[in-house]
Amino acid sequence: MKRLLFFFGVLLMSGCTLPLQPTGLEIRPAKAPLYHIRLSRWSEPRFSGLLALRPGQDGFSYALLDATGVTLLSARVSGSGRHRLLKAYGPFEESSLPGLLSQALFRVLVAQPAELPCSRRFLLRFCYERHEGTWRKKATLGLATMWQVEYDRKVWQEARYASPWTGFGLALQTLPEGRGE
Repeated sequence: MKRLLFFFGVLLMSGCTLPLQPTGLEIRPAKAPLYHIRLSRWSEPRFSGLLALRPGQDGFSYALLDATGVTLLSARVSGSGRHRLLKAYGPFEESSLPGLLSQALFRVLVAQPAELPCSRRFLLRFCYERHEGTWRKKATLGLATMWQVEYDRKVWQEARYASPWTGFGLALQTLPEGRGE
């Protein structure tokens, strides 16, 4: 019995890495580095403000701003998804939000399956495909959804991220003056 549990644990741990393809930042549309952002925890709204993005050579930098434009936190996210907190103010200094936000933004903006539309590694499946009139990225472990992102269309103006395991959610929407249409 112990061997079976050990084998299952090793299988789960080895399957926790997404089968990703190296890709660049997908800020869409390209002329929209400023977004309205809404953060939630267990479907309860927690924060609403602005998000400024700046693509870099390997990844991107972002700044979370309140509604008046004051920077609350800034971080750098590499092309592999690792984040480095640059500055955090007030309640964000000792919060887990910078890590959760960086991970969610990486999944929304950068992460792509190694093969389209779906890639699989052991029990982990990662897909990016059209679903009921929207585009969706989804990572599942067996039958359980780990996280998913829904985009309003292929060249998106709104994206909604949800992680049922952590209860963290975010919605990004391009600002009207940044849409470039």
